[in-house]
Amino acid sequence: MRPFQEFRLWARGGPIGQRASAGVAMLIVVGLVAWLLVPARHHSSTNVSASNGNTGQSTASTASGGPAPGGVPGGGTSATPGAGGTTGGTIASGTGSGGGPGVVAGTSGSGGSTGASATGQGCVSPPGSAKGITDKEVKVAIVLTEIVGPAANQLFDIETPAQAQADFDAVIAGINKEGGVACRKLVARYYNANPVDESQMMQVCRDIADAGLFAVVDTGSLATRPAVLACFGQLKIPYFGAFYITDKARQQFYPYLYSFYYREQVYKDTAFGLRALGFFDPAKGFKKLGFLYRDCEPEAISAFRGWIRQAGVPDSQLVTYNVGCPAVFASEADLNQAVLTFKAQGVTHVTTANFTGDIQRFSADAEQQGYRPKYGFPDEALQEVATGSRQPDPNNIANALAITLSRDGEQQTPGMSPTGGTQKCNAYRQVAGLKPVYQVPANAGHACDQLWMLQAAVNRAPELSVGGLQAGLQRTKSIDFSYPQGANDFTGNRVTTGGEFWRVVQFMPGCKCWQVVQRDFKRGF
Repeated sequence: MRPFQEFRLWARGGPIGQRASAGVAMLIVVGLVAWLLVPARHHSSTNVSASNGNTGQSTASTASGGPAPGGVPGGGTSATPGAGGTTGGTIASGTGSGGGPGVVAGTSGSGGSTGASATGQGCVSPPGSAKGITDKEVKVAIVLTEIVGPAANQLFDIETPAQAQADFDAVIAGINKEGGVACRKLVARYYNANPVDESQMMQVCRDIADAGLFAVVDTGSLATRPAVLACFGQLKIPYFGAFYITDKARQQFYPYLYSFYYREQVYKDTAFGLRALGFFDPAKGFKKLGFLYRDCEPEAISAFRGWIRQAGVPDSQLVTYNVGCPAVFASEADLNQAVLTFKAQGVTHVTTANFTGDIQRFSADAEQQGYRPKYGFPDEALQEVATGSRQPDPNNIANALAITLSRDGEQQTPGMSPTGGTQKCNAYRQVAGLKPVYQVPANAGHACDQLWMLQAAVNRAPELSVGGLQAGLQRTKSIDFSYPQGANDFTGNRVTTGGEFWRVVQFMPGCKCWQVVQRDFKRGF
């Protein structure tokens, strides 16, 4: 997932008084050492592009860089932890050879579409018409996160609306220079959303619907409240998000909700991925597993527990500790008690769910009490909090393993270099005078990935319609996403999210950072 997740929990489940009052919200943030990287933003609900309320259009050219976003590389072999390699990794299974999202309706290559260039005479648009699409433009909404006021975003380590808009403007300029979407210019209208104000976000949904735009691209705010996310599904407005959605929402509003991952995906891969690594092997010291979690999304937690059982850990070897669904962070008393409980019951290994914001205090308390279990985590933006005010105690989590669906960690791993998709995104950013994606918050790369996902779905759709998007994404097969997003396979039935592959990262005591130790992505379980 990604920057912003823990704030989402508070924004969705915190007390009404806290969420309604900006002043109270800020006091909470300051009092708890605001941070937040979850894994990436005016009081008006319809602020738009940099042209003072007018629909914005970017036309800047892109520099030559890596190949266009394309298919999942295939033919690779799975690496074992610690294996070498000099690139961003390959896929353990698959037949793709790459290629970018094309614009010729109804055609696709092997493992990635390679349709005609959108520039020049070879461009062929899908037939038909749709709301928000004219003969020259594809009009979309891009929603930027603005927490209470401009300074609040920085407290949560989230880009300001101006910074986030610059990221998107750079990508739109590059896409349009290359031919746009469905042989049309991509045009963005920007909206600001305050995730502590559900009524304001509901108004944003209605405003976008009234504006007659084709789709909405969300940097994170709208997914914090199920009612807001449901608004887009109910109004049948295609939604392209940057963070975890639940499988329940994905299925309920199919085919209108698109995102990088859904939560149950990373939990399942974690349970069986850890098993494959021998994490639950008694011969390697395993006796009991401590399961530490928030119960904000009980269906996902229940599913995770089921997969842990299937991975070979019976309930008799599982010690659970539920910190509830706190407004911001779990109480110090709960975290202390969790350490005491695990220690007293002989827990040797620990995993977590929806717990990224609390791992800093838990690991600190555990270290203070001389308790050092072996950790095996699902990567729910865990790598993004490896530095900063909410970083876990580096001594306590030394050599911890994490199962990740993303490319996080490769920027700190010797011998790894940016993939083609990352180079392509960096080329857009270079033209706009922006830093490469390795050097900025993860949301910068999200801008490339979200718009490429939209572009691919529209370009490959059998017709220009909302209903044709999933078929277009399916025909694309895969997209070479920029860092921080990982490998994907959209060929399955009803697939509207990526994240079909996983790999392993490990917390290295030497650099006090996460590094990739299984460089090849493996297909999920």
